[in-house]
Amino acid sequence: MTSPDWSETDAFRDEHERLRAAADHVARAVAELTHALSQVGDHASAVALGESIESLQLTQAQLAAAAERAYSMGQLAARRARHAAFQRQVDQATAPGNDAPG
Repeated sequence: MTSPDWSETDAFRDEHERLRAAADHVARAVAELTHALSQVGDHASAVALGESIESLQLTQAQLAAAAERAYSMGQLAARRARHAAFQRQVDQATAPGNDAPG
């Protein structure tokens, strides 16, 4: 039996995990900045904190979207690997010189 080549699937899984971890890290930074903003109140630095929060929230959304793409690509890679392994089995079974049972 031919085993599927999971290297591409593993690469996408690793990328998904790295992106998800980065998104989690950014989410914590947003939470900390939001807390800092509530402590600052109406001070002039509140504007800069608010802009930083918005920028990080955009980054967080982009990381989450990229993580989802990596996950989806990993699922497709797994399907391709299984299909390729199955195709190799069929090719080996139907190669000239192989006697078909029967």
